[in-house]
Amino acid sequence: MPLIGASDTSIALAVSLALYLLVAGPVLAVCFYAIARKPSDATERAVADVERFIELRERARTELAASGSLDRFIELKDEARRHLWQPASERAHPERRSSKPETPPVSQIMRPARLRVATNRTVRKGEPMRVFVAGAAGAIGQRLVPQLVASGHHVVATTRSPEKLERLRALGAEPVVMDGLNALEIGEAVARAEPDAIIHQMTALAGMSDLRRFDRGFAVTNELRTKGTDHLLCAAEAAGVRRFLAQSYTGWPNIRDGGPVKTEDDPLDPHPPKQQSQTLEAIRFLERAVLAAPLEALVLRYGNFYGPGASEQMLDVVRKRKLPIVGAGGGIWSWIHIDDAAAATVAALEQGAPGIYNIVDDEPAPVSEWLPYLADAVGAKPPRRVPVWLGRLAAGEVAVSWMTRIRGSSNAKAKRELGWQPKWSSWRDGFRQALTDDGTAAPSRSPERPAA
Repeated sequence: MPLIGASDTSIALAVSLALYLLVAGPVLAVCFYAIARKPSDATERAVADVERFIELRERARTELAASGSLDRFIELKDEARRHLWQPASERAHPERRSSKPETPPVSQIMRPARLRVATNRTVRKGEPMRVFVAGAAGAIGQRLVPQLVASGHHVVATTRSPEKLERLRALGAEPVVMDGLNALEIGEAVARAEPDAIIHQMTALAGMSDLRRFDRGFAVTNELRTKGTDHLLCAAEAAGVRRFLAQSYTGWPNIRDGGPVKTEDDPLDPHPPKQQSQTLEAIRFLERAVLAAPLEALVLRYGNFYGPGASEQMLDVVRKRKLPIVGAGGGIWSWIHIDDAAAATVAALEQGAPGIYNIVDDEPAPVSEWLPYLADAVGAKPPRRVPVWLGRLAAGEVAVSWMTRIRGSSNAKAKRELGWQPKWSSWRDGFRQALTDDGTAAPSRSPERPAA
């Protein structure tokens, strides 16, 4: 039905104008908003900024989705910063530019988020920091977060499970849901947190029991130590994070030749049991990647955890006499109470120099000593003894290596350089008094009520 009094030309013009506004309206609105906030002589630059932003945003989204990594973002960020995120005052007055350029958060490349530009701000020794704890709902994370909060730090704590958000909030943290294998989620979470430091505690070890298929049981943890570490490092560098701490492990990765106790300078095992080769390679990757990053990077090699939330599964096995001494029980283990591990992490955050640190107690000990002692401490019968051939037949090469060949670790460097002293300097006292928060032996779980 024709419009009354309208010519064909006017109808065509009206339709064209409507279509133009529908398509170009949002971009023009952003342009006008940007122009309104800038000096009048910056109008052309504002329009160019919007156009450049749209181009870079689409490139970033496409390439990040295809690669699953933030590597491409790192390549794009400098170009984006030059075109988009230089403050208007610096554009108008180049002489006011800081000597060290600011780095944009990841989310500013992906979309026009209302976030402040992250900076490499100087943090004086003893000054509270914004700390991003990735994997804070794990055994050590739940003991670490309260200690960080007690030291005055603002903690952003991540978990994969929305159900754990309230638990982290109750510990004093600002909780965030984040998938440690999703580059975009990591980048967004780090950008929004704008932390001074990141602590990488991401693992997935719940229910690990089949030593014959060790690498299979560690598959997700190995991904978190490789891909997850890579994503976190990229996001850290992009967001201007100053310090980066990462969880590693000491014990069976030590070379199994030479003396019974190894330092951080000793090599890792060049020939681990085949079933552990992928896991050891993931540990190597994590340590190399973290130490090579352009950050103040520290690797914390924790020993075997015990204490609240960290040893219940092992205690069930000991009580049921399913953990025998294989051969002479000469494998050397290094233990660390979960709260002492958390305290060492806080010390490393606040005053540690870049490098690797063994976080263990003062008394590396052979299986033949600590296992009977633990059984007695929890009221269990003494462990059985089996010959090496039977241990290999029943549990595989990894179990035999742990029981007969692995080496312990020295904590001398951590104590000397971090100013840290474990409260439970020996597993002997810890096994007797600190397996649970109330100082008693951890109760055995009923088979009908498995661990959550």
